[in-house]
Amino acid sequence: METISELGLKQLVDFPTREDNILDLILTNKEFSVSNAMQCPGVSDDDMKAYNFHAKAGKVINRTRTVYLYHNADLTSLRNCF
Repeated sequence: METISELGLKQLVDFPTREDNILDLILTNKEFSVSNAMQCPGVSDDDMKAYNFHAKAGKVINRTRTVYLYHNADLTSLRNCF
C-alpha cells in the first residue's frame, strides 16, 4: 500500500470482500470518481460488489484521411512511364 500512495493513488475499497480480507482493489488518482461502494450477499462464498463510477466520455475528433486504392491503379501505364 505504501507504493500505491507514492504513486498518488488511493485504494477505495475499505471493507473485507472475502471473509476477513480485502481482495478487491479499486485504485484511482481521483478519489471522487467512485462512490457508493457496497457489498451484497452472493450465491457463492464470494459476495457481489457494486460501485458507481463517475467518468466523462472523451471528445471524439473527426479527422479526414486519404485512402489510396492501390488495387484500382493502372499499373501498365505506370510501368510505361519509367
